[in-house]
Amino acid sequence: MRLLQVYEYQQIRIGESVGATVFEEKDFNALAAYSQSHQGHYYKLAHRAIRFSHYVGALQVGDLTIEILPKADKNSPLPVWRDALLDMLRYCKILNIETLASANLRQKSNSILELYYERYLDAVDVLLRQGLQKGYQVQVANSSSAKGQIQFHQQIQKNRLHQERFYTRFQDYNYANLLNQILWAALDILQQLPLSLRLSDKLRRVKARFPNITTKAIGAKDFTRLRLHRRAAHYKEALDIAELLIRRFRPDIRAGTRSLIAVLFDMNVLFEEYIFRQLQRLERNDIQVFRQQSKAFWNRRSIRPDIVLHLGEERVVLDTKWKILERVQPSMPDVQQAFVYSQYFDAQKVALIYPKVNELQDLSPTAFQPFSDGKQYFCQVYFAAVIRDGYLNKHLSEDILNVLL
Repeated sequence: MRLLQVYEYQQIRIGESVGATVFEEKDFNALAAYSQSHQGHYYKLAHRAIRFSHYVGALQVGDLTIEILPKADKNSPLPVWRDALLDMLRYCKILNIETLASANLRQKSNSILELYYERYLDAVDVLLRQGLQKGYQVQVANSSSAKGQIQFHQQIQKNRLHQERFYTRFQDYNYANLLNQILWAALDILQQLPLSLRLSDKLRRVKARFPNITTKAIGAKDFTRLRLHRRAAHYKEALDIAELLIRRFRPDIRAGTRSLIAVLFDMNVLFEEYIFRQLQRLERNDIQVFRQQSKAFWNRRSIRPDIVLHLGEERVVLDTKWKILERVQPSMPDVQQAFVYSQYFDAQKVALIYPKVNELQDLSPTAFQPFSDGKQYFCQVYFAAVIRDGYLNKHLSEDILNVLL
């Protein structure tokens, strides 16, 4: 197994080494074949090179795992951002690794993908110990016993010369329901991927305990008709990861027999999610946090700011931007958007929140030109320190409120 760690927006060329890992031509060809399916969202192709975008996470192609990590603070090295990303995914409930102690996690050499794989195997293992769900399945069979309802048309057609056989339709109480078929399909995907010896052994033991079931090809459409009833609520975690594996897996892509799987997240969305969850934990009577409230804007279109805060009688709109500013001067579209939010949400203040870089200092509330209604509206810029003392900043909400208040 080879591991290659890069930052978002970084470009890597064929033959280039990152640490002890070389980006080879076969890796480039496989990623080039996969690029059409995501239309350049995750990365773009250059001449014998790949340039990554603002999506972070990990993808695995053949024996190569590429971790794409966020980066804002130029002084924080790759391992710091890797741990910060894992902490953000965990905090936002996107990756449930609560059972792994933080200290142990930092010592592990696992890739982000392997943490997903291990979590999935652990979740399936728990289900096997608790007992998988069984249910009645409609079966059609041509057998020596007359069990169920005889299908007369097929009986005449198939058994004209075999009067001892019965073509019947019946209900069988077994494990072959959609829930278990999805779990098995995800286990099959893991078996197609290069895994560490430890995970390969764990996968083998889990599959050996899984009951024999009649399987079918599982696709995205199966998840749209999946309904978790109360007795199957404990399947949720395993199904969530299974869905992620099934939707993001591309087997035998055109570059050869090098299966590819990608688990990537839009850093803009993750940044907003983290700030929202941070602020949400401080809610009390005089502080209320609302997310993505919509208001009609124009021609059946609406506007929707990221976060709206009610601080007592005052409203403040927060607009998160995962952008690296070189100086304390937001783009004109960002400022114009802030002005519109202040009007439509009756917010005296709008705060544009960017990741802290280049030791830039916050911009205190600065007034827009007075509007025709005589009210004064303000826009301020805040640079959020995502990393503090080498760790994910778990006190970002207090930092933001201190600035706003």
